[in-house]
Amino acid sequence: MQIFGSLEACDKISDYTDRRHWILFDSVQNLVVGGGGTINGNGNVWWPHSCKINKSLALTFNNCNNLKVKNLKSKDAQQIHIEFKSCTNVVASNLMITASKKSPNTDGVHVTNTQNIQISDTTIGTGDDCISIVSGSHKVQATNITCGPGHGISIGSLGSKNSEAHVSHVTVNGAKFIGTENGVRIKTWQYSAVQVKNVVYENIKGTSATKVAIKFDCSKNFPCEGIIMENINLVGEKGTSKAMCKNVYFNKIEDVSPKCPSAESSEDEVLLHHCPTANKNDVTVVVCPLCAKGVHLIPDEDPNITWESHVNTECDPSNYEKATKKRKCPVPGCREFLTFSNTIKCRECTVDHCLKHRFGPDHKCPGRKKPEAAFSFMNFRTGSRKDEPKKAPATSSSSWASSFFKAAEAGMAKLGSGRGQSSNATNHSGSANGQVEQCPQCTLRFSSVTALVSHVQKVHEKNSVMNLTVDVCPRCSKGFRDPVSLIEHVEREHKGTSKAQGRSM
Repeated sequence: MQIFGSLEACDKISDYTDRRHWILFDSVQNLVVGGGGTINGNGNVWWPHSCKINKSLALTFNNCNNLKVKNLKSKDAQQIHIEFKSCTNVVASNLMITASKKSPNTDGVHVTNTQNIQISDTTIGTGDDCISIVSGSHKVQATNITCGPGHGISIGSLGSKNSEAHVSHVTVNGAKFIGTENGVRIKTWQYSAVQVKNVVYENIKGTSATKVAIKFDCSKNFPCEGIIMENINLVGEKGTSKAMCKNVYFNKIEDVSPKCPSAESSEDEVLLHHCPTANKNDVTVVVCPLCAKGVHLIPDEDPNITWESHVNTECDPSNYEKATKKRKCPVPGCREFLTFSNTIKCRECTVDHCLKHRFGPDHKCPGRKKPEAAFSFMNFRTGSRKDEPKKAPATSSSSWASSFFKAAEAGMAKLGSGRGQSSNATNHSGSANGQVEQCPQCTLRFSSVTALVSHVQKVHEKNSVMNLTVDVCPRCSKGFRDPVSLIEHVEREHKGTSKAQGRSM
């Protein structure tokens, strides 16, 4: 296709049926566009309005393969002058792109999601980036570029709203900057899933309208890697210039002015990385914004194919909250997150807490869960496995309680005498003083079972598990160490007609 003379856009905004595109080539293969003509976007009509109100792009190539664009002039675009979107194998050469330095968002050449593109022998002077390279672009070469006025040659902006982005294998060789706001720059949003790697800047000279001639503002989560800078000399129009570099790993820096600050700078993070296996394992991993899972991008393969495969096969959005949710210390009012180095499990309640609340008193530890006693101190247990229990003998409640305590005293006396025979001298001395019953949980002694029972109820029963359980048959006053033996005794000797009472000490 040949363009001769001047192709001028309509100056009435209402005449545009497609507010996003003026001239669009969509899915055209093996296309050649040239002729030496001029494309005039009449941007003066559009520039006073907001950039967000669907300004048209002057010339757009979408999904075009084996494309050549040469010997063209583009003037005063409504927004971006020339856009290459989702294209492969592109050659753009001998272009002349001009617009007022105050024209908003009038990028000269905008490259997005495009692979293997060469831009050469081109002069650009606009109100925004001379060349802008954004997400999904790989193998981009810009050679013999004259830039100014404008914002220089930029990679980005990338990763807005924590989105993923990736740009790699970019070479800028032989560029001249004339009064640009920045010379070369990489701009990304912090904490986003952005990866910029293997970028070469060489043989670049010129002037910067601001003090910052080189600006690399890379993501802290995914620093820029494999950056090479050689033979670069950019000075400010007032004779001074500086470089600002954050989160950058350089493979090589040689004969560069201005230089990036050293790694010791408190503001900047610049590291020289002389990796012996550089580029051999060219693996890029981005975090899926839908499921928070890492996705490996295969070198030299269209990342859209890999991304589409992930979304269609293994992406599970329901996993996002689980993967990104951070646990907090369970203590009310504590805002500490439970990380690997800030988490300790309480030995008593076995619950994770932060370091500040790791001790029991700090988080009101309930202690270990206590197993319930088989028989509480004053409960009754029916005694037959096969038959329903029969009613107790028809006696008044007072006589029943009296007989129970008498039987308990008799049983405990037998057990106490057995323990007394094997006790030490201290126990004998206690017996001599009339204190014949010793508490199994402390050293106190009592003269009767009733006193011992009262002591256990008041001191030990509510706070701990009893160490000794004595069950007394109310019919024959015989004592048993466990309820199973008592039940068997009742079934065998009394034919299951009596109720048993258990005392725990």
